[in-house]
Amino acid sequence: MGKRETMRLFLRLGLIMASMMLLAFLWSIEASPVKVAFMILLVLILIGELWSFLIHWRRETLRFLQGLASADPARLQSATGNMSQDLVLLFNQLSDRLRTLKLEKEQQYRYLAMLVEQLEVAVVCISGEEEELVLSNEAWRILTGNAHAIRLRSLEPDFPVLISLLREHRPGMRQTYRGENHSGQITYALGLSAFTLSDKSYRLFTLTDIHAAMRVGEMEAWQRLLRVLTHEIMNSIAPISSLSETLSQQMKHNLKPSETMLHGWAEAMQAIASRSENLLAFTNRYRQLSRLPEPRFAPIPLKSFIENIWLLFIHSYASSSFSPTMTLACEEALTIKADKGLLEQVLLNIFKNAVEACGAGVLPHIQVEAVLQGEMVEILIKDNGEGFPPGLESDLFLPFFTTKPEGSGIGLSLCRQIVLRHGGEIRLLAAETGACVAITLPAIHP
Repeated sequence: MGKRETMRLFLRLGLIMASMMLLAFLWSIEASPVKVAFMILLVLILIGELWSFLIHWRRETLRFLQGLASADPARLQSATGNMSQDLVLLFNQLSDRLRTLKLEKEQQYRYLAMLVEQLEVAVVCISGEEEELVLSNEAWRILTGNAHAIRLRSLEPDFPVLISLLREHRPGMRQTYRGENHSGQITYALGLSAFTLSDKSYRLFTLTDIHAAMRVGEMEAWQRLLRVLTHEIMNSIAPISSLSETLSQQMKHNLKPSETMLHGWAEAMQAIASRSENLLAFTNRYRQLSRLPEPRFAPIPLKSFIENIWLLFIHSYASSSFSPTMTLACEEALTIKADKGLLEQVLLNIFKNAVEACGAGVLPHIQVEAVLQGEMVEILIKDNGEGFPPGLESDLFLPFFTTKPEGSGIGLSLCRQIVLRHGGEIRLLAAETGACVAITLPAIHP
């Protein structure tokens, strides 16, 4: 209250106290009933007037607070009409501040909307279970060819694959979508941010054009692969060509060869046959790598799956003088979404590499740990071997690259292809001893 209202309040209280004291005095001297009744009526009138004053002040205060809560400057100013002048000034200042904040908020929203509209990345924001499109930009409208869609399901007949990806996508997942625009086929990388405003959930999707980057990466991958293929094929073709030329010349000039010459020719032809078999085996390995089947996804309880794979793996060491051991740290409820057959091939390859890395005289021991990280499960596989050579972390995943004398160079490359088709990632991590392989796969929450 202001000073004026405070003085009015104390004046009313003073009058009520004075009237009650006078009433008590008249009662004590046994004044006439008419005087006593008059004083009682006066006290009641004063109390009623005080009550009316307080109700009026409460009503005006509520009007002001409602205007303040609604952040409406016009309503706030109308609430100050019957209030004290010193508070009117304060309320007007609050009204001006609210008006300024409202204008700033509108300007920020317009700036954000303009910024989003100019982005080359397709942006769409979806709210709640109704999947209402509350925000989209020009890139999204060009992608879908629909500027009037207000819900996600209205786009489903024309873009069933895209809508399915948006509904299944979770933060942290890596997914791509292949679409078309005026220049032809294009590839988008999906991104997602989930947040809540005013108890309402929102999902903000971004679709980034990565077609050009993929073309550059694809060209570099082909160049590296062609270098490897050329190197391997030339290593086989060169001695075959040389031996064939030598045999041809010797047979032409020696129509009656001796036993020694025949024996030498037989050895040369055996070498040609051996080289040809190696080249055929190489092409078969390449065919295996290039014709990987599409995954058939299903829920897999991770702990029992790894235990079964390990039992299958160590069965081959049943007659050996040593048997590898494993420790597993994984929760029973942890479940992944994967192709059982393909993932089994990945784990068997990694277990085999881990055991072979231990070398002679070392009892192989493998530690497997699985942890849930958001929407993904990370599987860490550590061994007690010699580790991988420094600086070759990325090269070890290249097709036909190997550090083993008898290695084919497709094991880790095949593992990477399988994991990538699952929407996951595989990488080599630095470890104090041995090597550590990290595999990330989509999780299924109970």
